[in-house]
Amino acid sequence: MITLGIMNHASHDSGAAVVVSDETGIKNIISISEERLSRVKVNYFSPLRSIDYCLSNLGLTLDDVDVISTDYMNAKRFDNSTPVYRKLEHDYIKLISTIDREKVNIYRHHEAHAASAYYMSGFSEAAVLNVDGLGSEYETISLYKGKGNKLELIDRSELWGLGNLYTAITRQLLNFGRGQEGKTMGLAAFGRNSNKRILNFESSYDGLNLDYSNFMTRSPNGKINPIDILPCPDRSLVTSDLYAQIAYDVQEETEKALMHLLEYAKEKAGTDNVCLAGGVILNCLANYIMLESKVFKNYFFQPASSDTGIPLGLALLPHFEKNENCKPVTMKNAYLSATYSKDQISNVLAENNIPHKKSDNAEVAQLLADNKIVGYFYGSSEIGPRALGHRSILANPGNPEVQDLINRKVKHREPYRPFAPSVLAENAADYFELNNESPFMLLAPWAKDKSKEIIPGVVHFDNTSRVQTVSKDTCTNYYDLISKFSKISGIPVLLNTSFNDNGEPIIETPLDALICFMRTDVDFLYLEGHLVSREQINQNFNVPILIETLVSQRKHLLEKEYGNLISKYCPAYNTNVMTSYLKSQETASNYKSKHQALDNLVELLIEADPASTVIFSTLQTQNIVQKLFPLKNFTYEIGNDVLSEQESFKEKLAQIEEGNSVIQLLYNLSESLKEVETSVQTTHIYEIYSQPIADLFPDIDSRIQLNLSKSVEYNRSENWDLLFNNSK
Repeated sequence: MITLGIMNHASHDSGAAVVVSDETGIKNIISISEERLSRVKVNYFSPLRSIDYCLSNLGLTLDDVDVISTDYMNAKRFDNSTPVYRKLEHDYIKLISTIDREKVNIYRHHEAHAASAYYMSGFSEAAVLNVDGLGSEYETISLYKGKGNKLELIDRSELWGLGNLYTAITRQLLNFGRGQEGKTMGLAAFGRNSNKRILNFESSYDGLNLDYSNFMTRSPNGKINPIDILPCPDRSLVTSDLYAQIAYDVQEETEKALMHLLEYAKEKAGTDNVCLAGGVILNCLANYIMLESKVFKNYFFQPASSDTGIPLGLALLPHFEKNENCKPVTMKNAYLSATYSKDQISNVLAENNIPHKKSDNAEVAQLLADNKIVGYFYGSSEIGPRALGHRSILANPGNPEVQDLINRKVKHREPYRPFAPSVLAENAADYFELNNESPFMLLAPWAKDKSKEIIPGVVHFDNTSRVQTVSKDTCTNYYDLISKFSKISGIPVLLNTSFNDNGEPIIETPLDALICFMRTDVDFLYLEGHLVSREQINQNFNVPILIETLVSQRKHLLEKEYGNLISKYCPAYNTNVMTSYLKSQETASNYKSKHQALDNLVELLIEADPASTVIFSTLQTQNIVQKLFPLKNFTYEIGNDVLSEQESFKEKLAQIEEGNSVIQLLYNLSESLKEVETSVQTTHIYEIYSQPIADLFPDIDSRIQLNLSKSVEYNRSENWDLLFNNSK
């Protein structure tokens, strides 16, 4: 069987994976993120490049694929899965692609997370805990039980979740922006030693439900409730006591909450093994605490635990569903992309007249011992966000100035950001409080006292280190390099950071490596047997012009490639039609999001008789309706608008007396309540839910009085135009 896994919705971690199996089990896996190929970080592109990359490198075509697996967010369908109000080219491409809809299997987002972890763990039985930002139907946390080749759902939560909390702090208070949660984790070190807690999350835990309703609004928006703290006004101030403490506060809450979830998973699953996935599992500090807790005996942290692993999980699922003999794979390393031939590497250098010489690990090890910084390119790239010795920038961790040097002159990023140590597995316990392997750089143990003296470049401000252990049997080449460096320096550790500049994805191709090398103050570039010297480049080229030439070359190649992919997978593509489609979708979305639902609601409420009308809503929505209609005393049934409350609302709906009517303002429960058999007249308003209305009516009394009732003529245009103009 051949399966292709792709995300259904336009995602910041778009990508693809192909898995091949026969009757005995999994035979081949290849996976890559779209950003590695498009060179645009957080791109929300359709994964055409990733799809073609995976298929072509296995000698396959789309026709060879037996199953195309995808996930969903709101609606279990391939086209228009999410009712988002910003349509992109991705949505048009889905509509016109040559993908055979008969081959499409649709799974829950968290089911894909669970599959990516369990089926790659090597365990024959395990609890599978997913802790994410947002999944299908607003799911934030889920627990599965894996046994044999089966995954069984135990529990799920649609409440706020850790991912939403961490993201809200990162964006709204620390002002880091989208996808920068790793910066918050690094910053937390500067607030660890303070006893001054600034944020009061007022959290409560109940099974998988983590309730942060006193601190922030319900997802998907996840806005922090008003507090007397202004967002960080300048990045240079982020290490001040206030913002460093904020970072530590949310880090500490994350660690506490994850421990609660871990203990709940142990109680419910009744096994000694646990697999973890979801974006929160990139939190190395919390992972180490979970590991050290010994709640479970054995742990597997999926290296692509963020949405980068969703295509992999999606591609794995059909094999285990349809083949009872299929056994979980043991993921020994994260190198799941394709490799580049010697000719491909040589051609890039020759075509651009780049001076170079043949080299090997022995020479690179000596350069590193001499405190040179080396961009290192070898074999296939790593799945997930961590570079693990195949697409890495390497340096001597014993150099006390190296951390500042790389942050300032190579990565061009904040000075407080730490770097990871890659250590030979057999020596890890000598330098770190770590008795387990950490092959995917997903654990941050304490550094031992001697490490602060011997390898200061990889010990963070709070004496933690995000460790990668390197074993001879799983990372043969990288192990060889560190071993040779150790023989020269006496240190079995290298400083390892991802091979990319600030704001760009990790490199993928030899040309990417060359461009990144030119743009940064890296001393040498090692391209699998070829060594390029910064000194020689400076002597032979006008470097800015060379960079411009290389970037232009790559841009031309990417544009040409994309044109070919459009022709190959979307022969009906028409720019004018796409523009028209996106414009029409935007117009419709704007109307639906800003006018139509509110029009429908107000017109309905004008006609409704308070004596015989019950409104199902949240407290937030009730407050809005009361402000809009202060003269109408409706009856309300109040809840939190989460799927876990659907049975309670169904019972309430069934108990309403005949002759009454129900106005249902619960977005998440609209479909489930629609199915309830009842004799009452039920009106569903699908397009509205509490958070968007709250955004529009934060203080309605000061803007416009809409004392609407049957006796008041409702002028939709005047009232809503005035309201929206005042709300800008």
